[in-house]
Amino acid sequence: MSFLSLQSRLLFVHLYKNAGSSIEYALSQCFGNDLSLRPPSITKSAVLDRLIHKHILLRTGHIAIPIRERGLKRLAALEVMNKHLPLTAFEENINLNDVYSFAVVRNPWSWQVSIYNYARKTPSHYQFGQPQYQSFDAYIRWRCTSEVRLQTRFLSRHDGRCGVTTVLRYECLHDEWASLRSSLGLHVPDLPHVNRSTFDDYRTYYSDETAQLVANTFFADLSEYGYAFDC
Repeated sequence: MSFLSLQSRLLFVHLYKNAGSSIEYALSQCFGNDLSLRPPSITKSAVLDRLIHKHILLRTGHIAIPIRERGLKRLAALEVMNKHLPLTAFEENINLNDVYSFAVVRNPWSWQVSIYNYARKTPSHYQFGQPQYQSFDAYIRWRCTSEVRLQTRFLSRHDGRCGVTTVLRYECLHDEWASLRSSLGLHVPDLPHVNRSTFDDYRTYYSDETAQLVANTFFADLSEYGYAFDC
């Protein structure tokens, strides 16, 4: 889930498998998340409640409030469907000029290995057990042709400009998180390890062919954030 505190004028856009859960947890120790707003509970089970809300929303467009409504209520409703909202969802519902926004990006080759391993090992993942995850080579060929998701696109406004104030890099997040806390005067804790991925050197997963596929497909991310295969 992303993190939004209008009172503190702070927005964290959560790009999956980029330490987002750790950042969300750290921020939640000091601020309330406006995106945690939820309609009245239907059941006593939070997990079941979320599934019911999602089912109602998909079928009717409503979860106690109209999905067409703009603002925090709409953002909270959208979070029920997708915990990883792109920057455009925020642009449509709040004034981005009113908040300091940031996100974390990651080396695309490392990012794909993390996504692959997480989806394969997490039964609750919506793509768990699907054929494209039977091997890493099959996954990369599928990802680079059928479901391309660029970090640059996720963090862009409708006009194509980067929409966040600051972009942190996953590879040096410890230092950059400390610098962000200092520059903004945020009294938030160090980042815990939440949903941490464990895998060997990402470079060992790739053949020359699949490494080049990622280079070609994610060229915009590589160009914007200055990544190369080895860094």
